[in-house]
Amino acid sequence: MFIKKIALTLTMVSLLFAACTKEDASSKVATPELDPLETQQATVFYFGGTWCRTCGSLGKPAKEALKKELKDSVTIVSCQIDDPLKNADAAELAKLFNADRVPYMYTAGAEEPSFRVLVLSTMSEDAVSKARTYLTKSPTANMQASFYLNGNGLLQVDSKIKFFKDVPNEFYVAAYLTEDNVFSVQTADSSFEKDIHHSVLRTKMGMSITGDKISENPIKKDMIFKKSFQTDLNPAYRKEKLNAVLVIWKKNEDGSYVISNSIVAPINN
Repeated sequence: MFIKKIALTLTMVSLLFAACTKEDASSKVATPELDPLETQQATVFYFGGTWCRTCGSLGKPAKEALKKELKDSVTIVSCQIDDPLKNADAAELAKLFNADRVPYMYTAGAEEPSFRVLVLSTMSEDAVSKARTYLTKSPTANMQASFYLNGNGLLQVDSKIKFFKDVPNEFYVAAYLTEDNVFSVQTADSSFEKDIHHSVLRTKMGMSITGDKISENPIKKDMIFKKSFQTDLNPAYRKEKLNAVLVIWKKNEDGSYVISNSIVAPINN
C-alpha cells in the first residue's frame, strides 16, 4: 500500500512538471544564440499604390533591381497607399518620411539622412547606387533575431542588439510584419513579376511606429540588449511568406529620426 502511494505521488508530480513545462514553452523567448555581426545594411522604405501608373512602370521595377543587385544586403519595406493592401501603419510611416505622393522611395542607414530616389527613367539605377553607399559604412549597432509562431498562437520575434560604439543619443528598435508574394493587380506593371508584390507591410509589431527605446541608460561599446515583439496572426496572411523586419532608429536632438541598421528575419516554420 505504501509503495502504491509513493508511485501515485511520483506520477502526480511528474504530470504537474510536464504541465508547467508545456506552459513555459508557450511563452518561451527564443533569443538568438549568435552575437550580431559588425555589418551595415541598406534600408529602403517604398511608398506606392496599385492604382498608380508610375509605381508600376518605375517604382516596382526599382524594388526588383535592388533585390537583384544587392540581394540580402538590402532591407525593403513596401508601404501601400490607398489601395487594397493599405493599412494605418503604412500611412503613419508615410507621414514620418513626408511621403505625400507616390511613388516615393527612400534609402537609409548608418544614421545618415535618408536619400529620396528620384522618379525618373533612371529610378532603378539611382536606387541601387544610393543604397549601395551605406554598405561601406561602419555600423553603430546590428541585430540577430528569431521569428516564429509561439505556443499561444501569436507571431513573436526575439532580437539581440549589439552596439559597436558608445552612443549619446536615444536609440529605438522597431519590428514590422511584412509578407512576400502578395497578388494584387498593378497598373502599368513593367516589372518582371507581374502583379506580385514583395515585402508588403502588414502591421507594426509593437505600440509605436519607431519601436521601443533600447535603453534608458547611456549605451556603451559592446553592450548587448534583448527585445521581443508579438502580434496576432491574421488568417488572411500566409504564414510561410511572412518576415519580421527589425529597424534600429536613432532619435536626434530635434526629435527627428534616422535609421541606423536593419535586418530581415524569415519565419521559422
